[in-house]
Amino acid sequence: AESSAAAGPTTKDLLARMRPIPTFTVVDASGVPYLIADKAGGGATGYFFTSFQGALIVLNDAKKDAEEKGYADTWKDATITMVPLDVAVRLAFKKTKRKGQNDIELDTIGDVIPMAGDLEDANRIDPSGRYRQQGVVPMFFASDFSLPPAEEGGLPVRPYYFRKSDLLAAYGEKFPGKGSPSVEVVDLIDAFRVALKTGGGGALGNAVFVPPEETLSIAKDLKAKGMSPAYKMAEMKMVGGK
Repeated sequence: AESSAAAGPTTKDLLARMRPIPTFTVVDASGVPYLIADKAGGGATGYFFTSFQGALIVLNDAKKDAEEKGYADTWKDATITMVPLDVAVRLAFKKTKRKGQNDIELDTIGDVIPMAGDLEDANRIDPSGRYRQQGVVPMFFASDFSLPPAEEGGLPVRPYYFRKSDLLAAYGEKFPGKGSPSVEVVDLIDAFRVALKTGGGGALGNAVFVPPEETLSIAKDLKAKGMSPAYKMAEMKMVGGK
């Protein structure tokens, strides 16, 4: 018999579901991303934040540090742009060759960074230590909470939330007076890794991803104001790392 994972959506389907979800990363005015050099490993890493606030905190800290150390010009043109989640996840799974300063070409990798509060919520649900590691993105769901099929004759879909409080609010609207659900958590990156190996949706087989409303609003606003330069895949600005 065909397994439920194999019968579920393909990784291509999952990536399509991720496409409307914005992440945020630091680039220069022309869309060239800032990547952190890995001096020991010889590569570089680009970071994609699930919230605009996360990217802004990192950018402001980098600017402050650079100013104190006398190289403020490095970040003078830095801004924050929106990159779809499917692109960020692809870059987290596949090394990409990029050219940096002085035409230096390196293998680069992506890392999707959730909000600290979301990781704390995940740690409370799953105290195994998984959500204290780098490279995890917690998604919150309730096993008794589903939405109508996306198309007639289809299966119900299960919403996965980036923020636990959003899940609780949506659950309360659907089941007023029922009380809080038993909230579960799954790592988006690990679940997608399993889907890659099995060829099916696995734990995310009937998933729909729900970002915080303000995340969608900020991304829309950046685009409307022309403040979201197109992300350049083949170039980078390397900045200091360990």
